[in-house]
Amino acid sequence: MTQKEFFGNPKLAPLLTLACILAWAGAFPLIKLGYREIALPGIADKLVFAGMRFTLAGVLAMLFAYALGRSFRVPTKSCARSLTIFTLINITLHYIFSYIGLAHMTSSRSVIIDTMGSFFMILFSCMLFADDSFTKRKVLGCALGFGGLIVMNWQHQQSLWSDITFMGDGMLLLNTFCIAWGGIWAKFVSREMDVMVATAYSLFFGGGILWLIGIGAGGSVALTSSTALWIMAILVFISAFSFSVYNQLLSYNPISKIAIFSSFMPIAGVMISGWLLGEPFVTRYYVAAVIVACGIYIINRGR
Repeated sequence: MTQKEFFGNPKLAPLLTLACILAWAGAFPLIKLGYREIALPGIADKLVFAGMRFTLAGVLAMLFAYALGRSFRVPTKSCARSLTIFTLINITLHYIFSYIGLAHMTSSRSVIIDTMGSFFMILFSCMLFADDSFTKRKVLGCALGFGGLIVMNWQHQQSLWSDITFMGDGMLLLNTFCIAWGGIWAKFVSREMDVMVATAYSLFFGGGILWLIGIGAGGSVALTSSTALWIMAILVFISAFSFSVYNQLLSYNPISKIAIFSSFMPIAGVMISGWLLGEPFVTRYYVAAVIVACGIYIINRGR
């Protein structure tokens, strides 16, 4: 079975996508545990932490690719330029904008803005790729996905869009464009080289840039406990697995059918956080999950 047959399988692709989304959702409470265990007070410290995570994930993804016999060759200068843009957008700028934005706004609003990246990705994909066109069911599916996020944060409705700032909302909006274009660029890069290898390079070099920026800004991380080491190891595996598989899914399927699953990530993150961190879980989260699931079903299964 070829890569295209495996990752483009219409029955297998949704299961693989859901596995990536659940893994990423599980990363959120683990990151919180990591911050608590290591004590990372500033953005610079968090950038060092993220840089370590993604650089090591890049090494692990390279080992995956090597074990599968993938070619590490970057065939042309044009491909090298595309890979550089992919690295900066998908990892470095994405997480710089994300950390700055999260430091200046409430978590409820940040969840909605952050997840808008998947809807922008669907929009751009329908504009750029022949295998992904605008349809009524895609519009309805996206509306349900976004509606589920609103329901999840309904108690904050009166103040949800007050006090809009560039350092908060603006940074996270830039982050959403990085999410969208990162997915689009994965499809472009896959036309010139193996996308799993491209993902490994982007994790390694993008994480390295984050690491250097964090250190340059005075950040530091000391993994002195076994708990901290285990948390980092799990996060490294999640990043290597999820980015490698997800980018291949984007490459071999209509992007809209994959990206819509991202709307389920914050809901899954809340559920897993409730289990790992003892955070409260209320009825509206179940309702939101059902609404988002309906949106995913409509886009992937039709009427």
